[in-house]
Amino acid sequence: MTSFLVAHGYDTAAELQGAWWTNGPNLVTLDEATERTYAAVDDSVLEYGDAFTFHLPGQYMSDQEGEATLLFQTDGMEDPLTLRLSGLDLVSVHSFNPVVVPYIVDPEDGSDPEPAPNYDMDDMLEETRDWLPIANDNPVERESVFVPLSEISEAEDAEAYVLGLAASLYNEEGEEDEFYHAVLFDGVNDFPCGGGIAYVGWQVGVSCVEVDPETGSLDEGGDIVAHEFGHNFHLWHTPCGLSSYDPDYPYPNAQMGPEPGWSYPLDRFITNADGYVSYMSYCEPPFVSDFDYREAAEWFLHLTGEWGAEDAQPRADERPGQLYRSIALMGRLDVESGEWELLQSQYSTRPPRRPREGPWELVLFDRIGVELYREPMRLYERQRRDEHEEPRQVLTWFARVPVPPQVPAELRIIDPDGIEAFSSAIEVTPSKQR
Repeated sequence: MTSFLVAHGYDTAAELQGAWWTNGPNLVTLDEATERTYAAVDDSVLEYGDAFTFHLPGQYMSDQEGEATLLFQTDGMEDPLTLRLSGLDLVSVHSFNPVVVPYIVDPEDGSDPEPAPNYDMDDMLEETRDWLPIANDNPVERESVFVPLSEISEAEDAEAYVLGLAASLYNEEGEEDEFYHAVLFDGVNDFPCGGGIAYVGWQVGVSCVEVDPETGSLDEGGDIVAHEFGHNFHLWHTPCGLSSYDPDYPYPNAQMGPEPGWSYPLDRFITNADGYVSYMSYCEPPFVSDFDYREAAEWFLHLTGEWGAEDAQPRADERPGQLYRSIALMGRLDVESGEWELLQSQYSTRPPRRPREGPWELVLFDRIGVELYREPMRLYERQRRDEHEEPRQVLTWFARVPVPPQVPAELRIIDPDGIEAFSSAIEVTPSKQR
């Protein structure tokens, strides 16, 4: 859904008679916003500065020949205004494809766990759609994953533990243009949760939400979901309510900046004077700043270009009757201790995933040291969204590589200087996909 503003500038107050969008054979009546907004032109407010704001479904913005016709009436005379799409600076982005995965923790008394509550997907994604550069989306709800209480109780950080589970799941089965989002439900089976955590620039995150069991609407957590997706769109924390944040954020106290932003749920433009702050901060009330939006849009356009590229796609040397098509690999580096750990080495029935360009390299060898496969890789940081900041810096890497002709027995990671940073024997386990 796209919203745009047109200020009339007539000498007397104008009355809007109607507005239409034509795109080839398509003709759509534009929905007018419920609130008119005064517009600044040449740094001055128009005397009759009503600004008429309209909602336009995104599919009608794809044709550069489309145009909008607005019919005004002033002093008893009708005056049409035509806005051609070719005069607007528009770009096409990939659809946003979130995969929501409920994670349910078994109750402490060993009884059968309550299932995930019925929740309203639109309500869960309302802030995400409002604040991120999304033209259209295709949300999917995956079946619930049940987590033994004993496992999560032993973890130092419950949300970070679930993030690792969701990352492993996405690495094994997810499409390259999907965003896997694990959802914990506060209070279900008496398990408390709070905040969220996500990888910056990688498509996995975790949010804790509170759902009204009668209506399915979210009592709490929609802003957390948007915040974590913001990290996936390569946004870092902004300077309000925490000590570590993006040093390039241009405004103090996570302010919005000079450019207003349209809020679809509120049906009006939000300005810096309204007191809203960046949703990537820990302060309230949250909204999207011009910096947030530009940075997220640039990253998503970058990913859109990668997903649309036809070259550099790894291909499995598939043989008749072959069950597995790739190997999912995942590991992490504890920056403080310098310790590396291999977390996943698993066959997958899904095709290999195109590697992200990066300064590191992942190399596989057979049992006698012959190189089998090599690809570039990146390390991803994770950031939290709760009262506690990340206790230590942990970097994680992901890959889904073709199944080589020989069984891989060793994995090595080469740093940007060409020096071996990590080596580990690997034993690839069967897929858990059903």
